[in-house]
Amino acid sequence: MENTADKNRDELETMRAELSSLHDALDRQKIVSESLFRKVVAGDSAWMNKFVKYEAFLILPFSVLIFLGMKFFLGTSWLFFALTSLMMVIDVVWDLRTLAIPQADFVRLPVVDLRKKIISAMRQRRIQMLVEVPLIVLWAIWFFFEVISGKNIYTEIGAAWGFAIVLGIGLAFGLLCALLLFTKFQDSSRKQLRQLSEFENE
Repeated sequence: MENTADKNRDELETMRAELSSLHDALDRQKIVSESLFRKVVAGDSAWMNKFVKYEAFLILPFSVLIFLGMKFFLGTSWLFFALTSLMMVIDVVWDLRTLAIPQADFVRLPVVDLRKKIISAMRQRRIQMLVEVPLIVLWAIWFFFEVISGKNIYTEIGAAWGFAIVLGIGLAFGLLCALLLFTKFQDSSRKQLRQLSEFENE
């Protein structure tokens, strides 16, 4: 009887050890799966972070230099140059808040908090578009009057109309590009939210 009891105890201990080993293996697999998942989701947002850096360190300085040149060659005012530069800086800072989610957040934040951050960024982008589009239209009108009132060839009526047409086309093209980028940013965020939901369901 004792031998049978000892044998049963040994088998029970063996089963417990095997279950414990299996549990540890499943935990390790879960950790590895979550780590890989977070890297995939972070990779989907990497291009947005790169876009903001490109905007801040290349597009912004180049644009400021262009409007500084217009100040001297087209006779626009210092006030126009200063406010235009300020608007561009504010836009870049706003983009940093709505587009660039730090890669570290995808590693350390709980899934629930990460989802909230992505949803908040999407909401901020919508607000940004609603605010910036009317301002850009008003800015373009101001830009037109700044140029035709300066000491340059566009003070003549024919040239002024030509400039107005070019400015209108440029404005329409710029707004279209902004809309396409906005749509692409929102689609990327929606994809991330779907991935987070699928991961939680699994």
